[in-house]
Amino acid sequence: VCVCVCRFFCPHRACMRCWLPRFERAAWSRTSWLNLSALNHTTMKRSITEPITIDSGSDSDSDGSPAAAAAAVEDYSPPPHRQQASSKRMRRSSQDAARNGATDAAAETSSTPLAWKLTKVHDKYKLNNKGCVSLADLLVTDMKWCLLADYMIDLAWVLEALPALRVCPEVLVFACKKSDDIQRAPTKPHVLGNWSVKKLRAHQQWGCHHTKLVLCGFPTGLRVIVHTANLIKADMTCMTQGLWHQDFPFKGPDSPPLSDFERDLGEYLAVCERQKTTLGKPKLDICAEIEKYDFSAARGRLVASVPGRHIGPDLHKWGHMKLRAILNRQVFDEQFLKSRVVAQFSSLGKINENFLLDFCTSLNAGFVGTTTKRAAFPMKKPKIVWPTVEEVRQTVAGYRAGASIPGPKTNVENPLLQPLYHRYSSGTDTMERATAGPHIKTYTRYLDDGRVAWNLLSSCNFSGAAWGKLEKKATQLFVMHFELGVVVFPSLLKPGAEFSCTPEYGPVPRRILADSTLVAAKSQAHQRGKEQKQPLVGVPLPFGLPPEKYVMGVDTPWKWDVDNPVPDRFGRTNCHAGSFYQ
Repeated sequence: VCVCVCRFFCPHRACMRCWLPRFERAAWSRTSWLNLSALNHTTMKRSITEPITIDSGSDSDSDGSPAAAAAAVEDYSPPPHRQQASSKRMRRSSQDAARNGATDAAAETSSTPLAWKLTKVHDKYKLNNKGCVSLADLLVTDMKWCLLADYMIDLAWVLEALPALRVCPEVLVFACKKSDDIQRAPTKPHVLGNWSVKKLRAHQQWGCHHTKLVLCGFPTGLRVIVHTANLIKADMTCMTQGLWHQDFPFKGPDSPPLSDFERDLGEYLAVCERQKTTLGKPKLDICAEIEKYDFSAARGRLVASVPGRHIGPDLHKWGHMKLRAILNRQVFDEQFLKSRVVAQFSSLGKINENFLLDFCTSLNAGFVGTTTKRAAFPMKKPKIVWPTVEEVRQTVAGYRAGASIPGPKTNVENPLLQPLYHRYSSGTDTMERATAGPHIKTYTRYLDDGRVAWNLLSSCNFSGAAWGKLEKKATQLFVMHFELGVVVFPSLLKPGAEFSCTPEYGPVPRRILADSTLVAAKSQAHQRGKEQKQPLVGVPLPFGLPPEKYVMGVDTPWKWDVDNPVPDRFGRTNCHAGSFYQ
């Protein structure tokens, strides 16, 4: 009765979401054990539509407070046989998830290897998950430590969906300092147990920590995961997301002292590590830890953003200037001289002409031809893939999916962008993601038949805050967000990077042949290459190439702060009412 009354009168309806993880972690921190079934776990199974993040505010010490409740539960210790049974169940669930991932990867062995993968959506939506992956497939119980970096983190859902984290000896969290928009979670270090939290500040009013990164330390090596999803149920179950991952072994006598990938990752983590740990006391020095691994076979280059005004050598280290620097070192096949760049993202900032020009210069960086005779790409504005109102309405979550596609009316109706809009569900829905709202972010140089010069999977949306704005006659780059992405191009797709930290669990690394061509998955170039038995690497873009331009008077770009005349299948007319899981 008390629980029901509390949930009824709580203004943010969050009591059970906050209290339950407190009870769980209090027991866990004392016994290194977490048995979700031994507690009242029914609320964990219900739909969670709002994220939980970690807040550094103080708890009340009065009777009946969450802190007092957590302290009371600390004295609870389950019988030894129950602890052992619970530990076995957690390992079994994690191993089952990993084997499912290995099965999916094995089913893909007869097809083209992918540069990165789409994430799985919930089975109830009946969309194709073949060749897709989930975080549960990659996070298994052999982990020695794990770093979770994200914008939104629902800890209750994370512990339920990623059981391997419950038995991981050390978990580090890089979260967003801004927690006013999301619910509070346990705040006391003793409640978090072996978890430590660093809430990163961006120092600017609109800045945030938007990176989506997971690092998993195993006895045999390191697993790096860069993806586009918030760690919340909605993002991970019914939205279109992308995930790049690769395993790296420990350095040996013949390993190079430093690679581009290691330097970029180390510089990004070093900036994050400068800020103080909010909760807990981490035992792991993450910057020193990554120096142990050999990243020379990385099949991608990192493109990161960190807040600040960057000058001198740092000007080309972050944001779109980093992308420009990487691409300017590449010479692509002369067939790409007439190629175009398409930008697809899930949030649209306030774009002015100066930023658009500077950003276009970076997107058009690079050369075509040969090393002795080359030409620059012509200056062209990118095609923008942005969903229409009708496309959002038809998603499995209806207009509610549009809450994860924040495009304010004033930004979407920008006259500079109107001629650039293209539909999300362009052409044939080859990847079966037209009805899963797009939260993925991709930037791609392509030919109409599907051949790809380069592709970037990133957390960066289309904004100066994420990519950076040039100032003082292009001698200074002003960045507001923490962001991270991976760019791939043919010269990085070399054989010999089939190492796996967990070969017994999967996923099985795909073998890439020499001189492989980068193509959009299931495009004309992909089908033609398979028929001619050419070595290929696929890019699973969730929209068709070339994208279809908006039809004037028919297609209306999605705006998340506007009511729509036609209701969705749930009877809603906007994205701010109802739940993802009706």
